Amino acid sequence: MAGRVSSTGEVIFPNFRPITKETHRIMATKEKENGMHVAPFGVEMDAGNKDVMLRSIQGQRVRSRINPTRTIKDSKTGMEMIIADEARVLAAYGEIPGQQVHVDPAKMTYVIYDPLTEKKHESTCDRIVAAMTRNGFFNVKKITGVPAQEGNFLHPKDPSRMRTLVRELLWLLDSGEARMVKGPKPDMDDIEAMPGKFILNAGEITPSHQPRYEEDYEAWLSKLTSSGVL
Repeated sequence: MAGRVSSTGEVIFPNFRPITKETHRIMATKEKENGMHVAPFGVEMDAGNKDVMLRSIQGQRVRSRINPTRTIKDSKTGMEMIIADEARVLAAYGEIPGQQVHVDPAKMTYVIYDPLTEKKHESTCDRIVAAMTRNGFFNVKKITGVPAQEGNFLHPKDPSRMRTLVRELLWLLDSGEARMVKGPKPDMDDIEAMPGKFILNAGEITPSHQPRYEEDYEAWLSKLTSSGVL
């Protein structure tokens, strides 16, 4: 784009319009509406050799990383220990990567991805098949991982569910039941600035009499109490 020099020596581009404070405000508002202040990120489930049930994606079970030598804390002594029976069974399978959950809050989309589908994990899949065969699962011939599952909260548009999902993943990260594999870790302040509200019973499949949103729960409970129901 060609420019011209003004009498003051400034280079002026004919199609250029400076970004004003009002333009910045409008841009920031649109970003907030789209949840763009929370960047796309991905986590791997790492919840102690057990599956994770995601409440915000109803009925979604995600495989955690399997580590035969994983330790747990003894509730009585506080010491780290290995569960002998579990370690003995899992030793034949070796370490298995957990499934990953990748979210794009601005687009309100998510992908549940299994690293076992990658070529570099073919030997891991072969080892799993061999272990299952030794354990009596004779019909298992080949394992290739779980195909990627793509989903969104667009039909109908439900920013509240995306907001709740991002917070749920942050809780898993903070509790040590997931680890970051892509992008920056979300910040709670940014999550609270996302559009929508936090869903009270995000994993609920059948309707209940409780309110949909957390912020309405106290008023609902107070109404029940004052009416003598509780």
